[in-house]
Amino acid sequence: MREARHGPFLPIQTWDLLKGLGFQPDESVFSDIRPGLSFDFGNFKLSASAVLSRRFEEVVLFTGVLATARSLAEVQFEMPRQIESREKCAAWVAWNLDQAAGGGFDPANEVAWLKIGRANLGLLPWYFDRHAYETRPSCSMEREWARPLFKKLKLILAELPDDALVRFSFDGEVLKIRANQIVLAAPASGAPWQNSYVATRATFPMLPRRLTRDPVTFSIWNGHLEMANWRFGTVVPDVKEPPQRDGTV
Repeated sequence: MREARHGPFLPIQTWDLLKGLGFQPDESVFSDIRPGLSFDFGNFKLSASAVLSRRFEEVVLFTGVLATARSLAEVQFEMPRQIESREKCAAWVAWNLDQAAGGGFDPANEVAWLKIGRANLGLLPWYFDRHAYETRPSCSMEREWARPLFKKLKLILAELPDDALVRFSFDGEVLKIRANQIVLAAPASGAPWQNSYVATRATFPMLPRRLTRDPVTFSIWNGHLEMANWRFGTVVPDVKEPPQRDGTV
C-alpha cells in the first residue's frame, strides 16, 4: 500500500526506527552518534553509522560483509537520517540485503521485520519512480503505420515557424498529431491518455530517419516526448484543442 493513501507523514528519526527493529548499540561501530548500531542476523552482522555522505549530507550508512558458501559480497548503502515510517525503514534494509545476496537474503535467525520490509517495497522511492514510468502516457504503433506518419509529419513541420504548436493525443485506439491545422492519425495500442500534450515546432529539430524497432513507441516521460526511442524537448499537458482538419494517414 502506498504512503500517499494514508496522507502526509511526519518524519521519524531513522536511528530510533532502527532501534525499534532490534538494532543494538555497538561500540565497535564508528558513528557521529555514539555508540553506533548493529544487527546480528546469525550469519551476518549489519552495522549502522550516522555519518556525512560524500555529498555532505547527513545519512545513516550501513556496512557489512555477507558471506555464503558460494559468494562473498560487501554490503554498503545509505538511508536518510529521517524517514516516514517503520515499514519504509524495514523495506529499505530488506531490499538492499536481498540485492547484495543476489536476489534473496536468508538470515540464520528468523527476523520478522524482514518479511514486513519485503511486503512494503512499494514505499521505496525508486519503486515510486518505476510505477510512474510504467503508468506514463504511452502507446505503441506498428512500424508500417509509423513510417508514413513520420514522413507526413516531417513535411508539415518543415512549413512551420519555431513557435508553432504541435499537439499529441491518444484515445486508446488512435494516436493523433495536430499541427498547422492538419490532423495526422494512425492506429496504436495502449491505455488512453488522460490529457493531450503540446510542444513547439522548435522541439523537433529533426525526426528519426529509420525505424529499427517494431512496434514504435510514443510516450511522455518527465516532461519530454519520446518517439521511436528518440527523446525530444519539453511537452506540457494541453486540454484545450481547437477543431482541426483531419488528415488521417
